[in-house]
Amino acid sequence: MTRPALIPFDHPLSFPNSLGHHSSKVNPQPGYTKLASSASSLANPKTTEDKLLYLYEHQRIIDLLNEYSYTLDSTSVDVDVADAWSSLFTEDGEATYPFGTHKGRKGLAEWGMTAETRFYRMQHLQSNFTVTFESDDVAHGRTSCICTHGSDQTDLSKHFMVGGYYYFTFRRVQNGGDNYWKISRLILDTNWEAGASLGLFDKREGSQ
Repeated sequence: MTRPALIPFDHPLSFPNSLGHHSSKVNPQPGYTKLASSASSLANPKTTEDKLLYLYEHQRIIDLLNEYSYTLDSTSVDVDVADAWSSLFTEDGEATYPFGTHKGRKGLAEWGMTAETRFYRMQHLQSNFTVTFESDDVAHGRTSCICTHGSDQTDLSKHFMVGGYYYFTFRRVQNGGDNYWKISRLILDTNWEAGASLGLFDKREGSQ
């Protein structure tokens, strides 16, 4: 059975849904569906203050995604860093990878590491960042990704590579007087790979 180039996930930034969820309020393009008006100043920035806040919150989410990648890579040095990685998700966060889906932050670190610890080093690259705001407290994201996994302890030329797209939903979480963007949903769609995966995509125990 032929695998489609892009799997149509139930996510606003996954094709073809993306054609109706473009950032038309910020940078309208011909051929895209106009979004319904939103009362959120992030989803529909009008004033200079709104636009500055949009840029600020947009960058906070980009910072979260960069931290996601580097923290995940750091588990190759210290597996206990996986707890810091899982803390980037909401308490009810859902993560879907090619090897399964895990619901809830509890147990996420252990579940994820049963996949990643088969490699000696990793580099997760994200680019082509797209972030749209649904409201003041909910946003969606899409990135292109290339993930490289070192499969030999000493030979740096031996690796498994995979590429595709991340789809994210983010939720603002309050903590005292502070607030943070967290990942409430993640989907990784891989559409190419090279090298031996060493069973990376085998169904993980605990997948739901």
